[in-house]
Amino acid sequence: MKKSILCSICLVLAWPLLSDGQQAGGRPGLFGQDELLAIQISGNLHPLLDDRGDNPAYHSMTLSYRGADSVEISIPIDIKTRGHFRKSKDNCAYPPLLLN
Repeated sequence: MKKSILCSICLVLAWPLLSDGQQAGGRPGLFGQDELLAIQISGNLHPLLDDRGDNPAYHSMTLSYRGADSVEISIPIDIKTRGHFRKSKDNCAYPPLLLN
């Protein structure tokens, strides 16, 4: 049986945009519209969620979202656990994540 992990993630992403909210190439940028953005993070989550030590490593993942034209856009990212109190398994089931 395959388990799904659902997390609520608050993101602050920096993505290179031109002044009009467009990426080079004419596509709308990640923050080119004010609508709710549904994202998906995919990759091997178990090593990431178990990496709660003092010096967590970055784990390679993929962040995907659908653009205004409904085309899926995928961005390779690196993620690691962060924080102190909520990073402990005693305090929180899912640690805070830092997306790079």
